[in-house]
Amino acid sequence: MIHLLGNTRDPDTTEIVRRAFERSFTRGQVRQIESLRELPAGDVILVVVSPSDDIADDLAQLVARKSKIVLQGALGPKLARLAGIETV
Repeated sequence: MIHLLGNTRDPDTTEIVRRAFERSFTRGQVRQIESLRELPAGDVILVVVSPSDDIADDLAQLVARKSKIVLQGALGPKLARLAGIETV
């Protein structure tokens, strides 16, 4: 199951990303969530649309659990560090 955490400030982009993943993996394999609290325990596959730095600590916990995370959009400094990206 691929979990998609959308961006409430940009529902259009969230819908585009969700539909793209549905075309690639089928509609039944993509589940849009409103909060990281909706994720099951254990390893997950998570796509995050335009994530804010507010969830960086929660995403770091998912990384420690060996989850796969796809970050879409602009990243703040905390998320960039977590992803190993240098922002300029």
